Amino acid sequence: MAGDLLIPDGEGPHPAVLVIHGFRGNRNERHIEAVGDALAWSGFVSLRVDLTNNLGASEGDFADLTVSQELTDADDALNYLMARPEVDAARTGITGHSLGGLVAVITAARRPEVAALVTLSAVFDMAPKLERLLGADQVAAWRERGTVEMDPPGSGLLLKSAFYDDLTGLDVAGEVANLLAPFRIIQGGADSGVTEDDARRYRECAGSAVKEVAVVGGADHTYSDDNHLMQVCLLTADWFRRHLNP
Repeated sequence: MAGDLLIPDGEGPHPAVLVIHGFRGNRNERHIEAVGDALAWSGFVSLRVDLTNNLGASEGDFADLTVSQELTDADDALNYLMARPEVDAARTGITGHSLGGLVAVITAARRPEVAALVTLSAVFDMAPKLERLLGADQVAAWRERGTVEMDPPGSGLLLKSAFYDDLTGLDVAGEVANLLAPFRIIQGGADSGVTEDDARRYRECAGSAVKEVAVVGGADHTYSDDNHLMQVCLLTADWFRRHLNP
């Protein structure tokens, strides 16, 4: 996996945050880089990684992408981060965007040593969204052929049906119910793909974890407006300052 590790000035060890991009994303997308930079300026070690089988610089073929593999990648990246001498492993958190938000939540739920969590427009259950987007006939054809071409048509970007089958095997609600880490759920108010219903479902399923929903009014899925992105950066850094610092 390719990654960017940002280490703040001053004597460590420092609290640290792993930053995970979304579906068809990479570590150098504007909103991912901005969040990683904001965390570093706020005194955290931040690690942004390109998950394998995605569109960044890491190894693998996009056609082979599955959430299970992304969970393995997140686990590996978290192990690397927590083992760094600059990092206080007891003060380590995770944030993720969109599908990367789902990966971040499940990783934190499975690893109780994760001390804080922030999701950024995180999808709760992606399989039904794919079914609505493609239609039942297209999903059936996808599974029969074994691959489907991602938008835009003619892109040549193929994805195997193992991605869909892997999604349908996830018990998202059951995973989230095991979450212990304090959890801030950031949601764009004008996000048409991942909606406030996704945020509500995370909040309801998170069990006894401390949780808070922060809706950024008017924000789209990737916070393309500078003011919206600034709010997201401030909300993310604020939550980790509250829960990872002594």
